[in-house]
Amino acid sequence: MIASQLVLLALAAPAALAAPAISPRQLQYNLYNDGTKGSVSNLADDFDATYHASAFMSRQGCSSTAQITYCYTGILSGDPTKELETADYKPYIAGGVGTNQRALLLSETHRNTSGVVTHKVRFHISTSYTGVPLAGVDNEVTFVGLRNFNSSVGLKALDVRARTFTGEETSGTALYVAAVGQDGSEAFPTEYPLASALGKTIEVTYKLGVNGATVDSAGIYVAEVTAKFVATGAQLFEVGVTKTLYPKGIVDSSAHRLIFGGDRKVSAGMKELKVWFGDYSVTPLPISTPEKRST
Repeated sequence: MIASQLVLLALAAPAALAAPAISPRQLQYNLYNDGTKGSVSNLADDFDATYHASAFMSRQGCSSTAQITYCYTGILSGDPTKELETADYKPYIAGGVGTNQRALLLSETHRNTSGVVTHKVRFHISTSYTGVPLAGVDNEVTFVGLRNFNSSVGLKALDVRARTFTGEETSGTALYVAAVGQDGSEAFPTEYPLASALGKTIEVTYKLGVNGATVDSAGIYVAEVTAKFVATGAQLFEVGVTKTLYPKGIVDSSAHRLIFGGDRKVSAGMKELKVWFGDYSVTPLPISTPEKRST
């Protein structure tokens, strides 16, 4: 089981981060999709990434409460008949045509041949979004996700999502880390109450070992996902994926990329979702620049 191999570490909270020096209101506003254009995809403004949106998406338009300098806005309608995908973007995003609402940035595809790749991104869920519908796995929202395109290496996905759990061991609406195996099996190694995360800016860091490289000094983990509140530095969670489970690492030199923003399958009873996201960075930079994708 994947769950038995994923280790949740409780670490001391790091020092608080300073607020961004540049006000988001100083940066240019750019509307990518007003929610009526179907699926659109093109180059984003602030770094070498692609935006992909069937829902409302803009560069800027973020609340001043979001501690994100280079900020993007995604607004997903509460109406399950609106803002649906009109094109499929496999394998970059999993999901069927006409069932999902999306407002996403997609990082460059990485082809690093060795070492450790570190991705960072911030997101902020508006307090107007107060819950995730019940009724199973489909009713969840992905805010940050890893996509691995080599089916013989590592996990298929390692995502930060929101979902309502019901059961004897786990109940409540939470942010959680979903580890998705190549066979589609899914494990939930850790979770954090969604209500405690609304209205706060969260920074997520992915440290990924390439071709079996480990990301910690003890040589135990080939990947770690951590999340913390920007305002206080308090940690939400840290999840490690062991080298014992994946000797070849989570990704290899063929390709991986990050997605971030808002992505969900529509369902009855869902609420409008407003999320701000951005300040993406990666070290080292991709070795080769892929061809630009646009529609």
